[in-house]
Amino acid sequence: MSSTSRHSKKTGPPNKVHRKVLLVDDNLDLLELVIDFLNFLGHEVIAARDAEEALERLKAIPDLQVLISDVTMPGMSGIELAHRARQMYPGLRVLLVSGRADLVAAQGATQYFDFLPKPYRIADVEAYLAHL
Repeated sequence: MSSTSRHSKKTGPPNKVHRKVLLVDDNLDLLELVIDFLNFLGHEVIAARDAEEALERLKAIPDLQVLISDVTMPGMSGIELAHRARQMYPGLRVLLVSGRADLVAAQGATQYFDFLPKPYRIADVEAYLAHL
């Protein structure tokens, strides 16, 4: 096999839907783990460690399909980030993740955005991405 054909193959499983995802979480270990899994599954993942960094990334990625953000982060919350992202890109799909479902519900975020409680399984994220 030539080196060209070896490098042109996708690393993810065949017949999967591939998305361009902005992943935001201040837990760097979790961020890296989820990036690795989603990349393996064939998704293009752009990472940010907080909402401010995510907003900068959003400005540079007009073809982004999905924002996945932790809710509780220092500075701007994931919910505020989600609202700002939707102002920039009204059709953007948003998945909020948090161990504080009560906080997310209290702020009414689930009527505007999808929600997945932490701890979550990567299979749940993959199922979400596959059914958009």
